Amino acid sequence: PLPLPIFGNRLQYHGHPATWAQKLQERYGDIDLVSKIFSPSTNNNFLVRITAREGLDEIGVTTRGLTFNRSVDSWMYNRKFFNQAISAPKFLKQSVEKTRELFAEMEGYWSDLGHDMTLDFSEWMNQFIMDISFVMITNKRAYSFVNYYNRISKGNSVKYPDSVLIESENFIKNIHSWLSALVFFMDTPKFLRNHVTSVKKQDNWLKAEVNRLNQSFLDIIRDRRQEISRIPTDVPLKPDFLTMLLTINTPRDITTNIADDRHTSPMTDEDVCGNLIEAIVAGVDT
Repeated sequence: PLPLPIFGNRLQYHGHPATWAQKLQERYGDIDLVSKIFSPSTNNNFLVRITAREGLDEIGVTTRGLTFNRSVDSWMYNRKFFNQAISAPKFLKQSVEKTRELFAEMEGYWSDLGHDMTLDFSEWMNQFIMDISFVMITNKRAYSFVNYYNRISKGNSVKYPDSVLIESENFIKNIHSWLSALVFFMDTPKFLRNHVTSVKKQDNWLKAEVNRLNQSFLDIIRDRRQEISRIPTDVPLKPDFLTMLLTINTPRDITTNIADDRHTSPMTDEDVCGNLIEAIVAGVDT
């Protein structure tokens, strides 16, 4: 009934959907059905997690990755990859080593701040999760808590090239814009996006942000492909998530028991990009 086809859920909440969900939970109780839909159990009957949404189709998330992927074959293959890649012994060992290394670095920054500075542990953990997620997935630093330390310290900034830190800061902002785009294109009807000037401007800006993040990750993917090609075949490759994605079904495959008879080709850059973004965003959003 009108006006729902025009305004969708935009009349029901304003702002962050998590806040709205919390209010609904307080009023109506737990969202039992949603918890079943998003259960990672292999016995889950809800293979397709979301109904058709034109907005999500427009930003290209319904044919890649896991959460919004409506291609069952692609979803099952990606799910198998995620489950087995993150439980691989080499990946877990590297995770422990990198976590210890980054936490020790962060503790050093805490010591430098001194006892007079109030420590916002939750904010530090947000920065730490960004850094560890990025390192484990791409084997590259995001310099998230370095940037945070430089913002709050009093003249004791860590010396890194400004270009590196600025690029990192913009990249992180771009990731958060991508998350905002998911909410916007999932819940905002096409009528509003096409005919209301302010909403149309937001539509165009968020699409540009999505395209920018996709291009940034495609650049990372192509750089890593070149790095792998230059590494001698007798030298082991590092077991980060990106390298696993790029080498599956190739002579340098470092995964085990992930490929199957139906998926015998290497992943395309676009498929790798979709999985890569989802893996990093999942860690950051958590």
